[in-house]
Amino acid sequence: MKTAEIHLSYFKQGDDLQSCLEGADYNIIEGLENHSQMLQHCSNHLNKIKNLIKKQKNIKEININADCHFISIEGPDSFIDELIENDLAEIVEYEESID
Repeated sequence: MKTAEIHLSYFKQGDDLQSCLEGADYNIIEGLENHSQMLQHCSNHLNKIKNLIKKQKNIKEININADCHFISIEGPDSFIDELIENDLAEIVEYEESID
């Protein structure tokens, strides 16, 4: 079993919309379109993961954990490798700090 992180380009709804408006020089139509495209990208990302999960023989071996700003997915090595190969997740190694 391996664990990887899923990274979406979405952070906070107000902050993200504000960023899209700023990027569009406060053109409301363009800013809303940019925000909509960002959300569609996140939706596509999650749908690709969902479709790969549906192809697995034993879905019960796959776990997703989500917290405030963190999503991890755990499953058979071959499944996690497929997510990584498709740029849908990545293995992140954290260094432990010694105080």
